Amino acid sequence: MDVGLVGQGDRFEALAHLLRNHDVFHWDADGADGDVELPEHVRRAELSDLREIPIIFLCLPIHRVRETGRELGSVLSGRHVLIHTTRNLEFGTLHTPSAILSEETPTQRFGFLTGPFHTSDVLAGRPSSGVCASEFPEVHELTQDALDTADFRVYRNQDIKGSEVAAAYTRIIAMLSGIGRQMEFGHSLEATLFTRGLAETARFVLYRGGYEKTAFGLAGAGNLHLDTSPSSSPEADIGAEFMRREGVDPEQLRAEFGVAANGLFNLVKSLESVAEGSGIDLPILQHAIELIEGNMTAHKVVEALLGLPVFHE
Repeated sequence: MDVGLVGQGDRFEALAHLLRNHDVFHWDADGADGDVELPEHVRRAELSDLREIPIIFLCLPIHRVRETGRELGSVLSGRHVLIHTTRNLEFGTLHTPSAILSEETPTQRFGFLTGPFHTSDVLAGRPSSGVCASEFPEVHELTQDALDTADFRVYRNQDIKGSEVAAAYTRIIAMLSGIGRQMEFGHSLEATLFTRGLAETARFVLYRGGYEKTAFGLAGAGNLHLDTSPSSSPEADIGAEFMRREGVDPEQLRAEFGVAANGLFNLVKSLESVAEGSGIDLPILQHAIELIEGNMTAHKVVEALLGLPVFHE
């Protein structure tokens, strides 16, 4: 099978490995392709080469999705399938990546590949899994045909909107979990934050038009479990730094963590209007906003969350 691969980064490495039995054509929208060493089965491609490739995987940060989608739109048609791996919402608009791509390309068959798989596990051949969220059964089938191996399973989900929202929102929960871990309050608090964080994620998913149960699947609970595991994640590491360097300027962490912090902080800031005007209970998000804006220290955030009124679960 001919498969397109666009972008770079952690997910790119995992996908390049999983696609080793296919002919893979890589186009780097940033033009840095020549600086990257590619696996033998991955060929460098021009944008125009993607015109004849039926399925294309996108590994892009959210701020590159719209521009790259616009470029792809000049060569793609309605017969193409686009599958992205972006765990974020557009800054300002809160559009999901699939919504952005539907605006910028003639393609209407999209998928979102996400879930609890570490690139290191995939490269080492350790058993891993992901989920392809799409409204179209043929997208599920193409994704499974491309990626399924003895060591990697792709599950199916029809709720692409809910999956995109859940995967993005759980990054915020992971950041707060990193604070708790740095405080060494123990696994009980971590488990409580994990559980209440998923409940909050489910409320937000429902608010955005997804299915509540999606928050408890691989896109929500799966991602969050991996993000808060001992192997950690950039989000949990950022939270830990907020606690370790009490009172640190959030902009300093933005500079130090680069793309990971930029995407996370912009997501939190974009959701401020939701926290204020949605009418739904989002206490973890509300305190994440205070943290990112420098209005509360990490220690004060934890104190405030522990002091919230206790209602029915």
